[in-house]
Amino acid sequence: MSNLATTITELCREMKALEAEASRFKEARLLFEMSGKKDRAQALSKKERRIRKIIRSFECVTSHLDEKRELEEWECQRDYELMCSFGPRLH
Repeated sequence: MSNLATTITELCREMKALEAEASRFKEARLLFEMSGKKDRAQALSKKERRIRKIIRSFECVTSHLDEKRELEEWECQRDYELMCSFGPRLH
């Protein structure tokens, strides 16, 4: 696995963990809203929004890295095909 693929995998794991944390904040927020504790619900809502913003940033970075990985793979394949096309002439 390339360094980019490893980085992408790690970012996806972190995003999954952040998503689980955001869901927990949402559940807690809903409970506080139902019990009439608006201030506490608002604070949890803020935390949830911050986490979701981080997740969106991770998604953008992951997408960019994935495009870069695909481009690198394509360039490696193209270089390999180019070398193979010269192979018989080199012998």
